[in-house]
Amino acid sequence: MPVIKSLQPLSELIANHNNWLIDQVVEDIRQIHDSYDQLTLTEAGKRAIPKLSLILIDAIENHSHLQNPSPYLNSLQTAISTTFKSQKLDRQKDTNHLIFVQKLIKLCHQCYLKILNLENFSQEQYQEFRRFINQFFENLEIELYQQNWINHLALEQEKKRQIYHQKIDLINEDIEEITDKVLSQWIVALQIQTSLQIKYGNSPSNKKRIRRLNQSITEKELSGKSIGYLNNLTDMTEQKNAEEVTTHINQEIQALFDAFPDILFRINDQGIILDYKLQEQQLLSTAPEEVIGKSIQEVFPEPIGNQLYEGIQQVLLTRQPLSLEYSLNIEDKKRFFEARIVQLNQTEIIAVIRDISARKHTELALRESEERLSTIISTNPNGLLILDREGKVLFVNPAAEILFGRPKKDLMGQILGLPIIVNNYSEIEILQPTGKMVIARIRQVKILWEEKEAFLASLVDVTDLKGAQKQLKILKQATEQSPVSVIITDAEGHIEYVNRKFEKLTGYTRQEVIGKNPRLLKSGKISQDQYKQLWRTLTSGQEWHGEFHNQKKNGELFWESASISPIKNEEGVITHFIAIKEDITRRKAQDRILAYQANYDALTGLPNRFLAIDRLKLAILQAERQEQRVAVMFIDLDRFKNVNDTLGHEYGDLLLKQVAERLKKCLRKSDTVARLGGDEFLIIIPNLKQPSHCKGIAKKILSSLEKPFNLLEEEAFISASIGITLYPDDGDDVNALMRNADTAMYLGKRGGRNDFKFYTLGMNETNRTRIIIENLLHQALKKKEIYLVYQPIMELKTEKVIGAEALLRWNNPQLGQVSPDQFIPIAEETGLINQLGAWVISQACQEVVQWKAQGTPISVAVNLSPRQFRDSKLLKIITDAIAVNGITNHDLELEITEKLLLEDSPGSQGILSQLHQMNFPLSIDDFGTGYSALSYLIKFPFNRLKIDRSFITDMTHSQKAMGLVKTIIAMSHGLNLQVIAEGVETSEQLNSLKSQGCDYAQGYFFSRPLTGEEFRYYLQLNKNPPS
Repeated sequence: MPVIKSLQPLSELIANHNNWLIDQVVEDIRQIHDSYDQLTLTEAGKRAIPKLSLILIDAIENHSHLQNPSPYLNSLQTAISTTFKSQKLDRQKDTNHLIFVQKLIKLCHQCYLKILNLENFSQEQYQEFRRFINQFFENLEIELYQQNWINHLALEQEKKRQIYHQKIDLINEDIEEITDKVLSQWIVALQIQTSLQIKYGNSPSNKKRIRRLNQSITEKELSGKSIGYLNNLTDMTEQKNAEEVTTHINQEIQALFDAFPDILFRINDQGIILDYKLQEQQLLSTAPEEVIGKSIQEVFPEPIGNQLYEGIQQVLLTRQPLSLEYSLNIEDKKRFFEARIVQLNQTEIIAVIRDISARKHTELALRESEERLSTIISTNPNGLLILDREGKVLFVNPAAEILFGRPKKDLMGQILGLPIIVNNYSEIEILQPTGKMVIARIRQVKILWEEKEAFLASLVDVTDLKGAQKQLKILKQATEQSPVSVIITDAEGHIEYVNRKFEKLTGYTRQEVIGKNPRLLKSGKISQDQYKQLWRTLTSGQEWHGEFHNQKKNGELFWESASISPIKNEEGVITHFIAIKEDITRRKAQDRILAYQANYDALTGLPNRFLAIDRLKLAILQAERQEQRVAVMFIDLDRFKNVNDTLGHEYGDLLLKQVAERLKKCLRKSDTVARLGGDEFLIIIPNLKQPSHCKGIAKKILSSLEKPFNLLEEEAFISASIGITLYPDDGDDVNALMRNADTAMYLGKRGGRNDFKFYTLGMNETNRTRIIIENLLHQALKKKEIYLVYQPIMELKTEKVIGAEALLRWNNPQLGQVSPDQFIPIAEETGLINQLGAWVISQACQEVVQWKAQGTPISVAVNLSPRQFRDSKLLKIITDAIAVNGITNHDLELEITEKLLLEDSPGSQGILSQLHQMNFPLSIDDFGTGYSALSYLIKFPFNRLKIDRSFITDMTHSQKAMGLVKTIIAMSHGLNLQVIAEGVETSEQLNSLKSQGCDYAQGYFFSRPLTGEEFRYYLQLNKNPPS
């Protein structure tokens, strides 16, 4: 049996409440209505209670559950027997004596259980005391059954032995006791001549009932005639009395068996079962009717049968009762049994087997409960201390050791100074030996600890919680003051929290949205697919990032950038969602502007280069799938710079806008017109069925641009050069098509402008040559491949050399002699002309110095490109060259092409004015080839005018050309301008010019262009060198 911790309170309770127990059992007896005399049962109860209390207290002091109850039971029965004597009752005649004692003990049992309710024991103590009382009375009842059963068996044998050996002489009994009924039976038997046997009894005067056996035998003659009867009378009184006693004893034993709840076996010293009593047949492995005569090993499973057999032998040997326990699996359930073996005589024993499964399961449950309690205490994350009234530590769990930073041995018995505040929470600070400060929340309750009042203190480390609360407070403040909206919902999407920014932004108050779904902000601008994708992402445990086009409470639409994250608990289950949303309405508007600016031209509203390239890529993909063509047109406006520089950028912008509108009107809605920059446009024509359709579109564009443009109060005229390329004929990617269209446009512009050109493979070669020239030209000056030649200018009246024109030449080892018509336009386009022009001015001035040195002081004329006038250093380059070489401004004549006049930029006008003021001679070159008005001759301060060689070549065989030359000479003289004729190659041309009053001439008739050394020699001879 398990050791009882402390039963002293139970002992004191029983000793102090003896009278209460007597009163209680008397009260319980009064509630019983049976055959017993109430007075007898009440008296027996009064005598039994004190005796039982003494027995219980003795068992408590010995820490025993009454393992050997025989002495106690004999004493108890003696007390009960005294009751019978005092009431003048004959116990031998009271056949229900055993049941009487049993009922009395059960009543007492219940009283001792009721007494536990008089004190406020802890749950643990209450269960321990109840268990002890139950076990005590169970053992007492078992012993009672066993003793009385054995006593009845012995009594039965003794009575039989006395009755059957007793001899009673009934010979002298009076025959008169025969009744009339018996005599009548005799007479009938005589009449029918038969024998008769009669049992009868009567009560004579002494009141004792006499039982007799009368045997009458008919006596006959030899002839068979009845002559009388022989009558034998036997006294059977004692025999009948013995039979009645035996029947009564058997009934009493059977009542004992029936009342006994346990299994009983009578077994001999060989282990053979002689008799049994069994309530549940399934408790045996052998059928009950077959157990008689079988050994205990045959009836029970092998290990249990052997265990019981060994127990029987031990009891027969020691003559001491023995208890042992075993278990059986019955109907798939494990059941526990206790076998108590008691010696009946020298060769027999009685085995009482009780089912103790309920008790065992209770004990097991208690043990498991205690183990669980121990585990809970030891593994409890909260610190647990038990303190006495002075605050001394009586118990410490592992969590408390960690909390105080000290081992259990250092805490036990110490007074930690903890405040004793019962049933309330407080906070304390614990300074650990390491110097770490721990904040703990403490709660204390009163308990009993080893029969004394104590306090159970539960301590929770809230250090991290306090820190978390502080952080939470900061977080809450940050959330409330956040510049972005914060929304927290439960797992179903119901709003649980919104911050102030949300209220301010949406117009909804917190109270209006709590419990609602964020869909109340939906504007219908976001597709359902996007919301489905959002929920799929979130419910899979991932974050979602995106934008919402929502609606405020007042109906106003706004944009939000949202980041929504699932919030999971420790098990990884999503419990909430948090959304951080920023108002991006203004940014969206800016993005739209930026997106428009990134893809559209701000001036014309047309797609820009980037969008045009994207659309061209898309058109190529579609054409590839549908096996169709795509046309690409590259458009460059002619003379746009002249309008822009002459009238100003405002007019130029108006012109570009009007050009854009005219281009759009020439195209289909499916076509694209884009502005690439400056005066360059790109047209994409997808789904082109026939290449010839491009001609019609190009002509339509050129025709629309020929019409005058009304620019506020001004009117302007322009044209365009168009390059056309086709997919897939001329290329299969964007870069190739763009490059080919540009090449075709460039060649068209060089061919005379206001025209369109289709790209051809030959153009690639031309373009390739152009690229080679450009690349080599960059190194030409450094490699001294560039040089000057000089062509003399003759005064026609005197036929003397009055000057020379410096002409630029390039001799490349790879390309050979490169024509100026090839490399000068490239130099102008690439900006190299500025570097070349500065070098020409410097070299020409140096040559003038040498001419003067040899006694021929003449001037030199150099050409200035319109591109040079855009260089802010032009004036400084010219004046520095004059100063370095020590010549005068008159020695350097500057020739300006008509193209510069067409541009008519304010910057060019200013530089020309300054040059004129500095007395530099100015000439207008190639007059008649451009589109300038005569007003330019008045507007700019020119000294000379040079008639283009094309007019000189044609005047001898064209009257119109002759008339034009005469007009130019006359007009120039009228404007006080000297005239120089270029390209004079024949005497006929010379004579005609002389006759018309032309001032100067130059050309191969006088001399080809000469190198510096050749020209100096030419001057010395003052005649043409050999050709």
